[in-house]
Amino acid sequence: FSYIKPRLDIAYEDDNLLIVNKAVGVVSHADERGTAVTLIDMIKSYLYENNEYDPALEHSFSPSLCNRLDRNTGGLVIAAKNAAALRSMNELIRGHKVHKYYMAIAEGYLPERGSLRGWIVREDKLTTVIDSPAPGAKQVSLDYRLIKQGGGYSLIEVELHTGRTHQIRAQLSAAGYPLAGDTKYGGHGASFRQALRSVRLEFCGIEPESALAYLNGTSISVAPQFEKEFEDGIHIP
Repeated sequence: FSYIKPRLDIAYEDDNLLIVNKAVGVVSHADERGTAVTLIDMIKSYLYENNEYDPALEHSFSPSLCNRLDRNTGGLVIAAKNAAALRSMNELIRGHKVHKYYMAIAEGYLPERGSLRGWIVREDKLTTVIDSPAPGAKQVSLDYRLIKQGGGYSLIEVELHTGRTHQIRAQLSAAGYPLAGDTKYGGHGASFRQALRSVRLEFCGIEPESALAYLNGTSISVAPQFEKEFEDGIHIP
């Protein structure tokens, strides 16, 4: 791996997992642009510095991300330190035992609560929402609740039920409420750079036999500073 001086905002850590608050602008993995600094390399470097990972001695596993975020989406990313933790966390995510919450600023005034359902297709690095099943389409689902409104924007919390690429961005745009600053999906708002953050993870319903059963009932959050940041940006009264 490429050693990079780690600059990590660590939200949670134990012997199996590292959960970090990824900064906006950082890529999760190497991308087609050839970005030199990636989140996974910073995590590997951090574990190397702490004598928890030595690539010279490890031939079958290296620390891995269990979820990922877009370059311009900040927030919580889970990394597994060992193969058993990676398998267990992936099982929890597939079994909907990890509840993911985001905060976002959407253009326009959304109702107090709502659900968005549909199917998405991805072509030419763009995700499109459609209303009915189609070959290759994947079903998507999210719920949201309104926090505050003002200045033509809505500050909302989103609970993501399916984790598809660009899902929140595409679904809100298709509903007529694109994210502020998300020009790829029709957003405007110069105050923000893709106004979306992953702010809370809740671990629920984990079976006692799981290697990660100790996480059951745990909530990891980085929400407090987020609301003020967006309020300042939108000038909500």
